[in-house]
Amino acid sequence: MELMGNQWHSGANTTSSPGDLSSVVDRVLIIAYRKKKKESQRRFWARFGVTQSRGSRFESGAEIPPPVSILLGLYFNKTISDGDLGRAERVLRGEAPMVLSPGQ
Repeated sequence: MELMGNQWHSGANTTSSPGDLSSVVDRVLIIAYRKKKKESQRRFWARFGVTQSRGSRFESGAEIPPPVSILLGLYFNKTISDGDLGRAERVLRGEAPMVLSPGQ
């Protein structure tokens, strides 16, 4: 994996445009990152709203839908953090109000 511009690439050619975050994260990067952090599939994928079984399929080569792929790209590019994902989940569950900081 290498960071090219603001995107992660595995060296494989992609057909997406340079600004398209939905295809910049591949399964090799995901698996390597998850194992490096010593996280289970369940814990890793839960932060993106994905079940363990679905995450396993993604890691085995199933196509990752654009919304999940975009979140992964933003996460790996450090645009969003675990805290951001946790707050978003709480808002979606109705456990916290949607609060935007000035300038957002």
